[in-house]
Amino acid sequence: MFKNAKTKIFLTSGLLLFLELALIRYLPAHISYLGYYSNFILLASFVGMGLGFLLARTHYDLARAFPWLLLATAGGASVFAISISPDSLGEIHFTSNFRGIVIPEFLLVPLIFLLVTATFAALSQRLGWLFTELPPLTAYRWDILGSLTGIALFTLAAYVGLGPVWWFGLVVATFLALTYAPRGTWRGSAAACGLLLIIVALAGWNTRWSPYQKLHLKTILGTNDLLLYANNIGHQRLEPTEELPAIYRSPYELFQTTTPYEHALVIGSGTGNDVAMALAQGVRQVTAVEIDPEILELGRQFHPDRPYNDARVTTEVDDARSFLSRTQDTYDLIIFALPDSVLLASGHGNIRLESFLFTRESFAAAQEHLAPQGLMVLYNYYRQPWLIEKLAGMLQETFGQKPYVINTGTKYHLAVLMIGNKLDDLTSDAPASISFNSAPPVPATDNWPFLYLKKPSLPWTYLIMLGIIGLVIYLAVAAVSGRRITKRLEPTYFFLGVAFLLLETTALVRFSLLFGTTWLVNALVFFAILALVLLAITLAGRLSHRSLPFLYAGLGAILLAQYLVPLPQLLALPDVTKYLAVSLLTLLPVFFANIIFSLTFKSSQENDFNFASNILGAGVGGILEYAALVTGYRHLILVILLCYAVAFFFAQRRLKVTTANTADNTAM
Repeated sequence: MFKNAKTKIFLTSGLLLFLELALIRYLPAHISYLGYYSNFILLASFVGMGLGFLLARTHYDLARAFPWLLLATAGGASVFAISISPDSLGEIHFTSNFRGIVIPEFLLVPLIFLLVTATFAALSQRLGWLFTELPPLTAYRWDILGSLTGIALFTLAAYVGLGPVWWFGLVVATFLALTYAPRGTWRGSAAACGLLLIIVALAGWNTRWSPYQKLHLKTILGTNDLLLYANNIGHQRLEPTEELPAIYRSPYELFQTTTPYEHALVIGSGTGNDVAMALAQGVRQVTAVEIDPEILELGRQFHPDRPYNDARVTTEVDDARSFLSRTQDTYDLIIFALPDSVLLASGHGNIRLESFLFTRESFAAAQEHLAPQGLMVLYNYYRQPWLIEKLAGMLQETFGQKPYVINTGTKYHLAVLMIGNKLDDLTSDAPASISFNSAPPVPATDNWPFLYLKKPSLPWTYLIMLGIIGLVIYLAVAAVSGRRITKRLEPTYFFLGVAFLLLETTALVRFSLLFGTTWLVNALVFFAILALVLLAITLAGRLSHRSLPFLYAGLGAILLAQYLVPLPQLLALPDVTKYLAVSLLTLLPVFFANIIFSLTFKSSQENDFNFASNILGAGVGGILEYAALVTGYRHLILVILLCYAVAFFFAQRRLKVTTANTADNTAM
């Protein structure tokens, strides 16, 4: 149907990125607890695209397998009720209920990785063909334009609330248009695509899709209460105030003074239970912060007490950390209202929606907005006793006073932690605070925002899964490259890919801290990065290779400055200065890195193999992201510097070989 190579590259690249974002949202919505591993889906997409490019010169057309692979991946997730069982130490996720078939992560996650990898390999093979038909920078420019369009379309779909039928409808329509042929396998592909859409439509019956997750309400058997499910996991019960557990009353009933709080801040207000309790206890003004607009709307419509319709309540759809950075108000009660998610904030890194909410710096930000005689409260089902100790230690270090901690002693460690000068007003008959005999676990910080890790380490389940996936990558690349990996993978492009993926990750972390871990921030960051790629391509067309050493030196200097100036120092600057400084130090390395790649790719003789090397390098960079669990994100900058240094070494060595060969040919 489409004859022009530029048009095909544009449409295929847009389709690849759109599908990547769709699967990152869709698969965790149907495979319970896969949301904690969504970065493996991103990693699989990179590996699949790299393999597809390596297979570009084979005679077998993999595109005919794409509809069936997508049907197996997305359709299979829709049909089978599957849950991932947790690690025994509970350091990756804290799990209390399952559905259907329960499979260990080190078996299920690699299986999903293989399916996603095969799906993207089948789709990207034709893109590899197309890259060989155009000059390198021309092909790259249309690839980036397509990727920008894919991000924009998926962002628009999230904004207007379109669900998976629309996502996969666009995917299969674009694919069929690209591969249309009057005869052959096109009809079989159309049948597979149609079956996929039917399955997706049935699986999405009676559900809502927020920009983060799949949501649906169910009536609890034997009651009139509703239970909100997020990605098939019971998330929050909507119940009248009088039926709420005692922890909701603790900030009001454990104190001698009965005067109602003037202004309460509820962080992670969800469907409104905590807000309803505050209103019932006479709080005069409540600010409710919830990151997911659809959860807020469900609470507004279905909570039995209708707390969000009360004139005393102001709602804010925002990341709570971002809200704390911009609000000018003070509160005499701040409640962290069970704010835990079942998914990562994006496909990059291991940042959950609430990761930057439970750090020392976040507690310090909350303290700045706490009234002199105020109270800050955290409560949740903490699953592991050491997690309570960790939070208590962080609160004590931040506030300089011992927190008040009570634990109901239930199976899942339902605990309440309180801090602030209001504790001087505790009643004499309040339960005794828990005392901890050992030193608390390592505190979570903005550099190491991993509340659910007891100490900096790589959990054994991650080690097993990463080892299996690393082996799969090696065997797959060896198979498609005829067991000559070193001859097919160009090291300069490979290390540029490793470094750039890590650079993207650190950029996302920095902007998440600055603007919040919202879906819109993630989309805008990726859009900005791709826009910089386009600008870099334009500049690279006007520069010569003699500029490369200076560009590498400039990139190294900026990365070194980024490492030497810790992010907390930048966040402490005045608002305008802070935004400019963080944006400059974050985006300049991205810009320099893109000019370096574009200028290197400009003289490429084997576009498909070199681009494959770059994409597979990005896949390896996705594995190296996990080093942040041990080192924190700041030290990833040193890894990035090392990768660019290695890339420069190989680029210079290749240049010397090319120059020598040219001289020999001239002499002959």
